[in-house]
Amino acid sequence: MIAIVGSGKFTNYLIKNMESKNYLLISGTKNKNPNVVNVDKNLKNINKIKLSSDISHCIINWSHTFINKFSKFSDSILGFERISDFIINNPKVNYIFISSTSASLEVNKYSLYGLSKYIAENILKKIKEFNPKINIHILRPGMI
Repeated sequence: MIAIVGSGKFTNYLIKNMESKNYLLISGTKNKNPNVVNVDKNLKNINKIKLSSDISHCIINWSHTFINKFSKFSDSILGFERISDFIINNPKVNYIFISSTSASLEVNKYSLYGLSKYIAENILKKIKEFNPKINIHILRPGMI
């Protein structure tokens, strides 16, 4: 079984193309689907989720996309901090973080979105540094 954190077009694509409907979607949006757990706006309650032992992988596809003011940037970083608590509380799962080429500061120095992805990647790298047994991979799809 797989868990997915976040929503949007890529998440919808993943769910639509899974051979089975054996997934858990963790999202901040309200949805009456039994496969969806609502953790409130900005992933407020994600740290309370303990994944079942049959979930082996988790794809993290969460971010604030249109960050046009500092308060949204701050919310984005807070959300990634909450994701880090979630990962630490569920250390036996394999994680894939869907980042962005915008996370490369050389590519996109002035975008708050890119900076938020860059910080998120560094948060996840620190988790791996302090907890080497946690399996985290960062994927920048634009670079494939």
